Amino acid sequence: MIPLGVTRLGDGPPLAMVHGWGFAAPALRELAEALATRRTVELVDLPGHGASRGMPMPPDLPGLADLLDATLPATRDWVGWSLGGLACLQLALARPGRVNRLALLAASPRFTVCDGWANAMPVVELEAFASALVDDPRTTLNRFAALVAHGDEEARAVLRRLRDVVENSGHPDPDALATGLDLLAEGDLASAARQASGPPTLWVLGSEDALVPASLAAELDSWPGSEVELLDGAGHAPFVTRPAACANRLERFLDG
Repeated sequence: MIPLGVTRLGDGPPLAMVHGWGFAAPALRELAEALATRRTVELVDLPGHGASRGMPMPPDLPGLADLLDATLPATRDWVGWSLGGLACLQLALARPGRVNRLALLAASPRFTVCDGWANAMPVVELEAFASALVDDPRTTLNRFAALVAHGDEEARAVLRRLRDVVENSGHPDPDALATGLDLLAEGDLASAARQASGPPTLWVLGSEDALVPASLAAELDSWPGSEVELLDGAGHAPFVTRPAACANRLERFLDG
């Protein structure tokens, strides 16, 4: 199995960081630099993105977790944003010995609404992005960036940052984007994560997130081994406009 692209910063205990749909590893760069003062931060590019652009996106979450494990096989702490968080959660469930502590940024164990899971977005919204992606990937990614920024008190800064990431890292592979949307629409780890005695887990949510409702915080806070941090005024990329707050909270959590 060919490993994913990884950029390393700093020195110390290993900490892997995995980005979200559509925006390569540099989206997490500022947060990574803050954490790299005491750790070796490993920024992973998901298939079809950045340094992993030539790799196909696996069709399911177990396959994506296998890729993460093959790329960074030793036990370490993991941080995942959005789709990257879903992949890290799958890794923790499938191979608990590989994950020491798990921090999930603007992530959910299930991103779409279903019976018994209301704190999510309607699946039709992701289906609309998938349909538009076929005709115009670039415009669709720009629309998604606007949704990521929506609601944040500094939405323009978020949008500017995400556009810079795409410009400097290259546009993601359209097939990988389409498969990634399928993973977001269909991935469901809620029951497994709720019942599992997995690693200590921190969920960092934004109060104004348009993709992961802040109401999810109450559900997650009742799960064994979970902590929840709700950042007031933040959208789906809280680490962009609140890097210090995110880094400080992650440091406290990772230090145990």
